[in-house]
Amino acid sequence: MVLDWNKYVETARQVSAEGCVLLKNEAHTLPLQEGCRVAVFGRIQNNYYKSGTGSGGMVNVSNVTGILDALREEPGLSVDETVRETYEKWEKENPFDEGIGWANEPWSQVEMPLEEEFVRDASLRNNMALVIIGRTAGEDRDNVDAEGAYQLSKREIDMIEKVTSYFEKTAVLFNIGSIIDLSHPCLQACQAQMIVWQGRRCADRKSVPLWAFDRYDCKKNRRLPIFALFWRRRQKLLCGRHLCRIPVF
Repeated sequence: MVLDWNKYVETARQVSAEGCVLLKNEAHTLPLQEGCRVAVFGRIQNNYYKSGTGSGGMVNVSNVTGILDALREEPGLSVDETVRETYEKWEKENPFDEGIGWANEPWSQVEMPLEEEFVRDASLRNNMALVIIGRTAGEDRDNVDAEGAYQLSKREIDMIEKVTSYFEKTAVLFNIGSIIDLSHPCLQACQAQMIVWQGRRCADRKSVPLWAFDRYDCKKNRRLPIFALFWRRRQKLLCGRHLCRIPVF
């Protein structure tokens, strides 16, 4: 049997897209409409988690296209460049923390603090905001009930509160491979929530249509990652272990 690499990649991308789960969608927030002007908040826009930690995550890949990269390639969307450039500048002085040694990468990365004026000005230029929350966990680095892991961090809460207070429509995207607490009041103010999980290197352009245009009807997606099946009982960690969907490509 000869592997058809192009077909293999296309199938992997489709699996990545279909693994996304829409949790909430009010006021027709998703899918994004053509012509939408969107501001993207959260440093994971530039540091997409393709997988969890451990041997399963230590896989060499030729490239990983992040959420922001894919958004900027969509001709029908306008991504706020001022917000993007501000994050890029801040991250040069606050680089991604990979940890030192085996299984020492933190569950999440420190978020950029947001000034009210910065968020307000962005809301005047755009008609929608995307907030991206990222988490990792895995082999020898199980999820824990702590801030920045199962719980939202203080800066993430502040970010969501400020963005939702100025933007009429806000969608929160969870780039995660484990469960996370959805009970914090700040999340009640957003109009949409979606698990975009960790789709390996193939979670690039093919995952965007789920929350961009009408090429894929996210309302019909009922392919829940296994951790989401338990998410409904979410106020308690299940035996302290992370539960994640592991697709076989």
